[in-house]
Amino acid sequence: MLKLENVALGVEVSSDRLHTSIAAAARDGDRISVALIEYLHGTDNAARIAEIAGMTTQLLGVVIDPRSPAATLIDPLTALEVALVTPTAHEVAVAHGRFIDELRAGRLKIGDHPQLDAAAQHALTRPLAGGEALDRRKAFVDSSPLIAAELAIWCVFAPPEPSKRPVFWA
Repeated sequence: MLKLENVALGVEVSSDRLHTSIAAAARDGDRISVALIEYLHGTDNAARIAEIAGMTTQLLGVVIDPRSPAATLIDPLTALEVALVTPTAHEVAVAHGRFIDELRAGRLKIGDHPQLDAAAQHALTRPLAGGEALDRRKAFVDSSPLIAAELAIWCVFAPPEPSKRPVFWA
């Protein structure tokens, strides 16, 4: 079975609700590695997200923006006993800023994935909480892979306190 260590997962649903993106981020020395590990059809994917979370050791968090299309996954994931990290609007803006800063500094190692590449190539931003965030509605392509990646990276930099981290038993 695949084991992921010290990983944060970011989850986002496309604005048209046709896909769910799951990104994983982890420290890789002085760099952050991030990859889109699942690009699933539809939104009924709580069981798969829980399965991936259960394959991790020292999970930093499963991050879902509670004001996003992915918010509908919060109740099913909670029912599956997946402890979630739900950032504020300010933290979503920080996640975007952190992603841009790390990218420009050359400290991001991004796994190749056609949907993530397309989302990055066509990304648009919007004002949010004194900063910026990715625009879900005006993008020409599905922005959910890039949003999921930003959320996962944010959690690597700002993980919840150890006592609040999710614990899974295999």
